[in-house]
Amino acid sequence: MGGLKGRRALITGGGRGIGRAVALDLARAGAAVAVAARTAAEVESVAAEARRLGADAAAVVADVARPEAVKEMFRAAREAIGPIDILVCGAGVAPSAPVVKTTEEQWRAALETNLSGSFY
Repeated sequence: MGGLKGRRALITGGGRGIGRAVALDLARAGAAVAVAARTAAEVESVAAEARRLGADAAAVVADVARPEAVKEMFRAAREAIGPIDILVCGAGVAPSAPVVKTTEEQWRAALETNLSGSFY
């Protein structure tokens, strides 16, 4: 990636895995990043690493399965780094049970996070 100086990205699921890698790649490319996930320690760690790379970075704790949390996440990200140019929807969950043993609650949580998350 190159040429992202002056751009601002919000990455959901940014605390670990692919979301973390994308957040750090965007930071290396010059973008300011708002790293969002449910676990404060994880997003704070990634944001700190992005700052060490020279990027403006903010940690935002949010559960994208909750509409009110999504609104607050966007507000907090804009307040911290400015208007968002890039949205990376990296948050996702998967039930850890076989399909026939997956509860309705697990199924709904996966749908809310994986399909509806960040789009409320």
